[in-house]
Amino acid sequence: YTYAFPFGSGKRFLNTKNFAGKIAGGWELTGIQQYQTGRPIALTANNTLPLFNGALRPDAVSGVSKTLPVTDPLADRWINPAAFTAPTGLRFGTAARTYSDVRAPNFLNESFGLIKRTSLTEKLTLTFRAEFFNAFNRVVFAAPAGNVSAANFGRVSSQSNSPRQGQLALRLDF
Repeated sequence: YTYAFPFGSGKRFLNTKNFAGKIAGGWELTGIQQYQTGRPIALTANNTLPLFNGALRPDAVSGVSKTLPVTDPLADRWINPAAFTAPTGLRFGTAARTYSDVRAPNFLNESFGLIKRTSLTEKLTLTFRAEFFNAFNRVVFAAPAGNVSAANFGRVSSQSNSPRQGQLALRLDF
């Protein structure tokens, strides 16, 4: 979104072409908010079949909760290792590819910008921009490991977004 503040030349307030109108006018606030639920995690197991090069699906253990309560996202397991096992023998696993309740962490992000356009002459405009990405510095963790054959199965091992960043720009249009 973009919101132009109602100050300065041609606007509702301080509608003057003097110094005060130039300083107060031409400001815009921009923003992008993104809020997404986590994506389903694809569950796999190491391939034990001699005919296929890809990963297999694990076996699902019925009656066992697929997820665990998470208090520390980097220390706790998100997926219950007792709910899935690697298929034995020369067969495919019984688990679904994904489950609606086995998901990666939610993605939350807010980015904002502030723009100031100042008309210096009829054909000369100065534009200042200040942009801040991930403005609230939210940490979004990566998906837990989905391979039941791996030692880190069900654990998060990294961050999937960047920390807060900002940039400033000054442009002269003629």
